[in-house]
Amino acid sequence: MKSHIFLSLMFIVYSCVEKDNPQAFDIKKSQNAFLMEVNKIRKSGCQCGDKFYPSTTGLSWDNALEKTAIAHSADMAINNFFSHTGSDGTSTSERILKSGYIFKSFGENIQTNTGFEPDEVQIINNWKLSPSHCQNLMNPNFKDMAVGRYGAYWTQILASK
Repeated sequence: MKSHIFLSLMFIVYSCVEKDNPQAFDIKKSQNAFLMEVNKIRKSGCQCGDKFYPSTTGLSWDNALEKTAIAHSADMAINNFFSHTGSDGTSTSERILKSGYIFKSFGENIQTNTGFEPDEVQIINNWKLSPSHCQNLMNPNFKDMAVGRYGAYWTQILASK
């Protein structure tokens, strides 16, 4: 009986936190927008520079990759640099492994903007227009992805286990 009451109270508390926290909704909305846009491109196929990539499977959102992406965006913003190498010299692969995501393959796209705030579609379109970033978006080996933002810096990590 006590465990049922506890579980009911936890459900109520969790439900109230989610409803009363508009940022939680915005984050989820942003995740869905990024995922929908990338999967739309992957479903239709895409010209990346001089190579056409045919339709491929959709991606799933991964929370470990999201934490890694947010941390790298924060590192770039706080330390005022723009690179795939962290301010402490870590590589993308080191950061992904540190999150507990054991990968077979991975890719990383980064972006920064000043003077305006692009939405998720604009960010993905910018990566789509760059051949190397587009190739990451269309790589059929990738199964998971996440995008993390801090200030005017975005990091997208795509990977597979």
